[in-house]
Amino acid sequence: MIRQFGVPTLFMTISAAETQWPHLIKQLKSTVDKEEVSLEESQNIPYAEKVRLIQSDPFICATFFETRYKELKKTWLSPVGPFGKLKINHQYHRIEFQNRGSPHAHMMLWIEDAPIFIPGDQSSTEKVIMFVDQIISCNSEDLDEDLVKIQTHKHTFMSSQAKSSL
Repeated sequence: MIRQFGVPTLFMTISAAETQWPHLIKQLKSTVDKEEVSLEESQNIPYAEKVRLIQSDPFICATFFETRYKELKKTWLSPVGPFGKLKINHQYHRIEFQNRGSPHAHMMLWIEDAPIFIPGDQSSTEKVIMFVDQIISCNSEDLDEDLVKIQTHKHTFMSSQAKSSL
């Protein structure tokens, strides 16, 4: 796709947070343990129990991730979505699974009329910075602590192993 459309405007990774999804835990409790629980009860299940449920049915977890991912992508086309009125011309995604079985999507997006960075060209640098500031922000001051916790990337033993094997 890069040969056809050039360098993508954005590269993103969307990861699952299965232990933080009460609807998934509720479904897993019903399917795996044949036990009905409320959403509130599913939120109060101990972490180790949630992990056991998630590992017990990777199909439901992958399907749940796919459904959430598709719904998230729908928001991108909305004028009040994260890209506003910007038009996504092309997109590519690849779903991968971490060693523990958790799905995540790597994505490339090509946005219409996005400025192109030209090394050494101050004007292109300024245009790219303005464009990025228009669609990407980062501020955790007013966010829920639990939300910040699940949105913070942590390097794990496996990510360190992957680097050392390159």
